[in-house]
Amino acid sequence: MTPVILIVGKDARTDAIAAACVASPQAPELYALSELRIPGLVEKCRRVFEGSLTDPKRLIAVAREIAPDLVIIGPEEPLAAGCVDALTSHGISSFGPSRSLARIESSKAWARSLLDLHGIPGNPSHRIFERPDGIEPYME
Repeated sequence: MTPVILIVGKDARTDAIAAACVASPQAPELYALSELRIPGLVEKCRRVFEGSLTDPKRLIAVAREIAPDLVIIGPEEPLAAGCVDALTSHGISSFGPSRSLARIESSKAWARSLLDLHGIPGNPSHRIFERPDGIEPYME
């Protein structure tokens, strides 16, 4: 049986994921949800659904329509919006971290604070501002 894969994204990473799927010996049937009509993605997919990548309800509606075996989410925005959490709650298999785990990608301030907290090397000098006060002296 041919696997059905739904790819979520709008960038070169999404097109690269689609290309890797096309190269798979399983020859999956590809669909995509994208905010843009990326020519390479359109070429590789049976259908590209258009819509917001940060709207879990739209994603669930598309997934229900095509009944994918797997949903692959590329960019961080839908991950940060909780799309994997929504898919999981509807029993739909997906590849990508939950909203809480995606925070390391979607919030650089949180990631840098985590590195500081645990003394992980490689964290560049930084400061987190909640208001514009003090930004100019720090930049100088």
